[in-house]
Amino acid sequence: MEKINDEHIKPSDYQDMLDAFERNASLNPQASADFRGVFSNIHLNDSQLGNSTAARARVLSDVVKMINDFDFRDETGRDILGTVYEYLIAEFAANTGKKSRGVLHAP
Repeated sequence: MEKINDEHIKPSDYQDMLDAFERNASLNPQASADFRGVFSNIHLNDSQLGNSTAARARVLSDVVKMINDFDFRDETGRDILGTVYEYLIAEFAANTGKKSRGVLHAP
């Protein structure tokens, strides 16, 4: 967030983050089975994100800022990050035709 807020983030930093996630997931056998390739269909050079690498970096930075600013607590103060995560993984799995193991299908 510091790099984003200071506008020092480079487009390649996003690929580095995805690569680091993949490396970290592979360190744990269970995580590797669950998360290997979860970001493999994200193409950071896709023109739908923007017409230039700078534009794509701005879009990605805006997404990161929105996620960072999101309050992951419900009205009772209970952390809902796990529920949000499970929902997104279920949607990802449904959209890629893969089965999601043990995932809550939230509306």
